[in-house]
Amino acid sequence: MTKEISQDFKRLSIFIEQFDLENIANKPEFLNILKPMHKKLFAMMTFIVEVEQKNSELNILSEYSLNYLKESVSDIGQSLFCWIQGAYKPANLILRSSIETFVRAVAGQEKHEIFSEKNAYKIFEIAQTTTCLNSAISKEFFDIIHHRYKDLCKIVHTGNFAVMAHISALRTFPLFANEEAKKVGKDFIDISTGMISLVYINYYKFIHKMHYKNNNNFLCAIPRSTKKKINTEKG
Repeated sequence: MTKEISQDFKRLSIFIEQFDLENIANKPEFLNILKPMHKKLFAMMTFIVEVEQKNSELNILSEYSLNYLKESVSDIGQSLFCWIQGAYKPANLILRSSIETFVRAVAGQEKHEIFSEKNAYKIFEIAQTTTCLNSAISKEFFDIIHHRYKDLCKIVHTGNFAVMAHISALRTFPLFANEEAKKVGKDFIDISTGMISLVYINYYKFIHKMHYKNNNNFLCAIPRSTKKKINTEKG
């Protein structure tokens, strides 16, 4: 190891020791964006906990679907963690992954072959043939997350200058850039709301059998107009 590498590693170690979010955590604009993002993540985590507790008895999800759904929720959590640090592009990249694993989880209940499919285009093609994602009430929310997936692909492949993270933009973490935070926060909210709505549609009866506190924590993450629409259709 060269002297320069050793010195730089020492600086990195000091940076890790001194890493502190206090200056960001007290900003009202930061908290205003973070709060609804956390609300969505908490709803998905609540659903996972309930399913894991009762799945052996009720067979709510297949083992494959449950594992993929847990991975999707884990991705959402990691995306939020990146967002908190100001790593906005990685946050969106992980959101993209969460959509793909979510679609596999839900569609896999009907089309098991989706779990072994490697081509992203074909994954969505298969998903569109399932009743759980392509019914009259599900399609609206599936189309939302599919559209967001396509948008996020531009970031993955850095298709234009607007989504590129140039070296000049590499600032010291943690950071809070209000406009970038709002944009990624909106993506996060739109995607997670679409997912939660699809979960509510496809596991409607189970959700209403969850512990009343968990039921409330899940349902309060769904917009009132969406709940009304789903309740009218499924209730």
